[in-house]
Amino acid sequence: MKRLAAFSFWIFWGLSMANGQAVKVAEKISENELALLKNQKLLVIDFWASWCAPCIPATRQMEIYQERYKDDIYFIALSDEYYGTITNHLKRHPIKLAVYQDADNFTFEKYQVKARPHVAVLNSQGRLVWDGKPGDLSIEKLDHWLRKEQKRQTEHLASLIEVQSSPEFLSEEVVVDNLEVDLCGGDCTAHLDIHEEYVAFQGKLSALMAKLYGVSSFEVIMEYPDVDIQAKVPISPWRNDPESIAKQISAQFGFEVSEVTREMDFQELVPTVPDKLWDNAQINWGNVDNRVLIGTSRIEADDLSIRELAVLLSLQKQTLFKYSGDDKSPRDWDFHYKYDDLMKNELWDQFGIEVRNRRAAIPVVLVN
Repeated sequence: MKRLAAFSFWIFWGLSMANGQAVKVAEKISENELALLKNQKLLVIDFWASWCAPCIPATRQMEIYQERYKDDIYFIALSDEYYGTITNHLKRHPIKLAVYQDADNFTFEKYQVKARPHVAVLNSQGRLVWDGKPGDLSIEKLDHWLRKEQKRQTEHLASLIEVQSSPEFLSEEVVVDNLEVDLCGGDCTAHLDIHEEYVAFQGKLSALMAKLYGVSSFEVIMEYPDVDIQAKVPISPWRNDPESIAKQISAQFGFEVSEVTREMDFQELVPTVPDKLWDNAQINWGNVDNRVLIGTSRIEADDLSIRELAVLLSLQKQTLFKYSGDDKSPRDWDFHYKYDDLMKNELWDQFGIEVRNRRAAIPVVLVN
């Protein structure tokens, strides 16, 4: 009976391994310039995104490791973004690792990746042996896992990566000279992709209005149906004259946009000790479009004004934050945001900012 039970367990385990694909990708975008995928003993996945400025130095660290372990470990860089977003990013920031596009978030969801940069280490059988922040992945840890793999057969490491190529990812580069906007049909999952020449938006009309007017979604009052839309916007007006884009959209859909006041509850950011505010020299990611890193409990931001920080907190905390002052300087930020008391303490201790509960009449964007 014990032998039968043990035999059944190994059959079940084998079937589970066969059905549990370790990595599933939609497209291989570029080759690994530092190593060939052959009989290495470990697979390391570098989870990244074009909007994640700290991912750039994190990937550089993985490239250094790849050069060191080219015969023993194979590194890949995996993004869940659109094909065009990834290729445009690679033009500005080339990656020497093999770059893949995830298949319908399969791999990101399998390893429960909530923040980036993030790294996962798989053994030759596709089992997760470690995951975490790239800075915590040390040579000592890699050497330890390599020793454990010495006696295992590793000829089939490539089988851990399943590629599901599709012709749709091979389309020509998109050229957007004028605003393109329409109702969204089918899957309308919210996303915002900033390309080199244009911005692609998909989601609720209210969310786009909030982006264009530089406010939180709480400050957009919809008396017009909050429809799902998709839009492509040339990069120049997106950065320099976003309200002109809002006017074009309102003309096309036949609604009006105006500023009114509403009585609302909100959390007010008050710089009580301005001398404690950081300037913009503490963090320098060098990316005008992707200035924020949001982890499971901390926010890091490069060149954000206090007003922009209030909008960001409104989104992350799902409650309205406001700043009523006139400080427009770009500033750097690094603080805890998950737990209210800890967030308030860090904002005060590090930046001299008080968070006050208020109720008052404030300007909002009315769409009707």
